[in-house]
Amino acid sequence: MKPPPDIEILKAQYWESAHWTKEFILYMKLKPTDNWWNQFVEINNMVIDTGIWKKPTDAPEWFRPSNDFVMYSVNNWGRSRVFYDPQNGECYIYMIQL
Repeated sequence: MKPPPDIEILKAQYWESAHWTKEFILYMKLKPTDNWWNQFVEINNMVIDTGIWKKPTDAPEWFRPSNDFVMYSVNNWGRSRVFYDPQNGECYIYMIQL
């Protein structure tokens, strides 16, 4: 499946267990349009998270959101986080369900 034209997928890594509970870990770097990003934040009720986040040790080398990125969390996403750089529009997504 191809992404919609308003998202440029720069890198991605996905792992899924064979277990019936569908455990997974997703790392993604993308560049969405401003419109897509604003809708994504609204639809998912994302809030800025000013807490401390420690990058998982299994994160790919390219998964490096800098201090310029704003970190977001979603109540029902658990430890998952989304990072957005308002200067260049890049976004990192870390989703985990274990």
